[in-house]
Amino acid sequence: MALLARSHSAPAPVRREGLGEHACIVEVRGVLSWGTAAELLEAVDAARREGRTEFVLDLSAVTGVDSLATMTLRALPERLELCDVVVAAEAQEAVVAIAQAAIHDDWPLRPTRAEALALLLSRPILAG
Repeated sequence: MALLARSHSAPAPVRREGLGEHACIVEVRGVLSWGTAAELLEAVDAARREGRTEFVLDLSAVTGVDSLATMTLRALPERLELCDVVVAAEAQEAVVAIAQAAIHDDWPLRPTRAEALALLLSRPILAG
């Protein structure tokens, strides 16, 4: 699992884990701030460079979201164009941020990482 945080005292707020050749889980923990959202975009970009086309965006451990992060999330659909994406989020703040970033229409939302991953893996692989 790739860690994208630089702090030694706290767990990484963004983690990326590849699953097989095509799938990837990008997990965000704690407060989704502008900086954390930028790390999320960085993790997505790195996974795309590896050829990943299936994503679980795991926001189930997000405890709060700031407005700059919501604006930053609006870059996700362009970066994940032609990818299969499922979002895991249950906290009201995360769900509202997804709605405000206008990414909820195309990507299914599930309350847990396990449910999002199960849905993603049940779909046929997209031709990349």
